[in-house]
Amino acid sequence: MNITLDQYRKQIHLDDSFLPQQSDSSLDNLMSALIEEPSGMALLGRLDLKNGNYSQRDLIRALLTVRPSGSVSNSLVDFVDAMLQD
Repeated sequence: MNITLDQYRKQIHLDDSFLPQQSDSSLDNLMSALIEEPSGMALLGRLDLKNGNYSQRDLIRALLTVRPSGSVSNSLVDFVDAMLQD
């Protein structure tokens, strides 16, 4: 079956806006999952959370930066994808 590029474009909804499946609770879940890792605990021990003016996204970014390489759960990947596309 041959289709034109315009037909393909419509079939994959290329021009539709992307709406990430994310809520505030998703960010909370992502942050909780990252904090539970040893690298997350170590980072939070070094940050002055009471006097620092850190947004939730700033903390998630920091936790992802200090996380060592290795496998991650599919749910963690989904949380990160949704956050990055927001």
